[in-house]
Amino acid sequence: MSTPNVIIVFFITTLGTFIQVKFQSKSWTPFDSHYWLMTSFFIALFTYVVSWAANTIRQLQAPHLNGNEQAMSQISLISGALASIFLLLVILPFLGWFALFFWALYTLKHVYGLLQYASLKLLDRLIEAAHGQLNLNEERHELPV
Repeated sequence: MSTPNVIIVFFITTLGTFIQVKFQSKSWTPFDSHYWLMTSFFIALFTYVVSWAANTIRQLQAPHLNGNEQAMSQISLISGALASIFLLLVILPFLGWFALFFWALYTLKHVYGLLQYASLKLLDRLIEAAHGQLNLNEERHELPV
């Protein structure tokens, strides 16, 4: 498991313990008072686990192909961080909103880079097709980090 994944698992485990402590003396659960945050947390956690597993399986099956695993790694890290932020919003809302703001900026930066890369690749392929140099059977496995 890579270092960012270890950090995300640590934060989720620690924040989950803090939620348990915070709500142990209350007569309601986090699902009663923060239903949408907890539901969103489980969706983000599911996305994190599935993308991490898909990335790990792909690395084991074909370690020489590195295109889609970079995208899956980014999806895994972004969704894992979002899951941590949802738990933080339950415990410390002000700090959670602050973290969510920076998470959104980080995510937008990566989406912008991915769109820019994809549009340049599309333009390159269109130019190759216009000059008759395009091989349609060729498979490309490159994505930006």
